[in-house]
Amino acid sequence: CINSYGSNFHVKVFDENDLTDLHQKIAETNTELVKQNEFMPQWFILRATKTSNGDGLKMANYFYETGLFEYSEPGISKYPVE
Repeated sequence: CINSYGSNFHVKVFDENDLTDLHQKIAETNTELVKQNEFMPQWFILRATKTSNGDGLKMANYFYETGLFEYSEPGISKYPVE
């Protein structure tokens, strides 16, 4: 299989009732909030765009390295190779 990543990435906040840091980092990095996971409310899907400060992998790393979020990971897909 080949691993590939796209523009989406996932972020887990410490407290889903305080999204101040999340919204601040979204504005700072020119990323987009796609949606909140309805079954796991601490998880959010974000998207890096052409105007973002980097691609999905770079933004996932940046969000995690701020220390403001519990978890952040790029959207990895696996494609079979024959």
